[in-house]
This record gives sequence, C-alpha cells and structure tokens, in this order.
Amino acid sequence: MLKRLFDWASYKEPEASAPSAEQSAVALLYMLAKSDQEVDNVEIDTIRSAALSLGLAPDEIDLTLTEAEQMADQATSVYEFTQGMSEYMPYEWRVKLIELLWQVAYADERIDKYEEHLIRRVCDLLYVSHSEFIKRRNIVRDGN
Repeated sequence: MLKRLFDWASYKEPEASAPSAEQSAVALLYMLAKSDQEVDNVEIDTIRSAALSLGLAPDEIDLTLTEAEQMADQATSVYEFTQGMSEYMPYEWRVKLIELLWQVAYADERIDKYEEHLIRRVCDLLYVSHSEFIKRRNIVRDGN
C-alpha cells in the first residue's frame, strides 16, 4: 500500500497545452515591455514585428499577443517560458530572441534597469553567452 502511495505521489499529468517556443518568446517580449510598469504602443508594435520575424503568420499575431499577455500576467518567473528552449531551439534562434528583447527594450528609447536585468536573466537561462548579450545590445542600440 505504501508503494502505491509513492507511485501516485510521483505521477505527473503531461502538459497538453504547453505553449510553443514562439508563444513563449512573445510572452517574454511582453513581460519585458511591462517590466518598467508602462507598456507603450511602440513596444506593442515592436512585439508584433518580432512575432513576424519569429515565424508567426500575420493572422496569428493578435491572438498570440493576447495569449502572451495572459501568460505573462500569470507567470511567476521567466523560467516558465525559457524551460526547454535551450534543449530544443537552436543557438541562433535563442540569440535572435535576445536581440528581439533588446529591440523591445529600446523601443521606448530608454532602458530601465529591470529591462536589462530581465534580458540578462533570459540569457543565462537560455545559455546564451555574455558576449552575445553585449553584441546584440550594441547592434540594437547602434541601429546596425
């Protein structure tokens, strides 16, 4: 009987509705936009452009953004969105996500300390090197 109790306690339901990498990325972008307590229209437009560059179809973007807002509002940490990305997404895709995060951060023409901290945390969780963190920041900042 004790064995059955432990078997039951360790059982986990598979997640049927786990977000895709693109949905998670858009949620991270939205989380970044709201990290300074203000989400500007220019940031939302930048997130829409980023969603296109991540491969989302134009007709999917508004629904994905709405879902991303809900996911970001309910999230307890960025780990929820980065979990598994480092294993399943190619390094180049993860670096591109870091660059997109910098684009959203610079969209309102000011970098908040919370925005930079969040990008740094995502870099760590996605195993993106510090040199890429700096390189992508400079590319976006300098407009290259």
